[in-house]
Amino acid sequence: MKKLAAAVLVLVVLGVGASRVYDWWNYNLTTPVATSSQPVAFRVAQGEIASAVADDLYSKGLIRNRDIFEWYLRLTGVGSKFQAGSFLLNRNMSILQIIDALQRSNPDQKVITIPEGFPLKFQADFVEKAWPGMGKAYLQAATDPSWKTQYDFLKSRPPGANPPLEGYLFPDTYVVDPNGGVNGLIQQQLDQFGKGRPTDLVAARGVGGGDRHPCIDGGARGEPRSRPRQRLQRVLQPPRERHDARRGRDPAVRPRTADP
Repeated sequence: MKKLAAAVLVLVVLGVGASRVYDWWNYNLTTPVATSSQPVAFRVAQGEIASAVADDLYSKGLIRNRDIFEWYLRLTGVGSKFQAGSFLLNRNMSILQIIDALQRSNPDQKVITIPEGFPLKFQADFVEKAWPGMGKAYLQAATDPSWKTQYDFLKSRPPGANPPLEGYLFPDTYVVDPNGGVNGLIQQQLDQFGKGRPTDLVAARGVGGGDRHPCIDGGARGEPRSRPRQRLQRVLQPPRERHDARRGRDPAVRPRTADP
């Protein structure tokens, strides 16, 4: 009877252990490193071995466990299907999603990262760096008046705004098919702006002294684009009130001055 009880106990322990191992394995395969979108440009070199790919993914914060990644490739054999080229991965992708993405690549596609806070002329420098010879073409394409007819939010721009798309070319990381030219990149940026712009965005023409859209064009001043309403309110404030607000003072309270 004691031997039977011991055997049952061993089976229970093994079952619990196997269940924990399976949960751990499944968690690492299906759970992304991050819950929010964090695009990461990634490149696989021609002939790169699976362990090197795993190291690169881990160093860029795309996977949390290199061993799980390598063991999955060994068990399934999908590592041999990886394509050389550039990819736009994301930290909210699981290992399974990343493995699937690495099997599909266009070796000619360009991965272009445009950081936040830069006006159009400097965005062109980032395009030139990632796509040599296309910086000037990017600037030229951004002056095409036909963009205004394709996107409703561009209709609020003054007719003489220069550059016409300043503040609307959303900063992000993009994968661009060279066959579509720089127009494909600009279209992706405008599409992304259309998805992410606040619903209460208003056109405040003439405010702020220029032809730029004060609600969104924080890039030229190095400001983030995340609070357009607060930024517009700040622009509309009289200079003295803006100064008081920055120093933490109540603009309604004025210091007493000595009588003349």
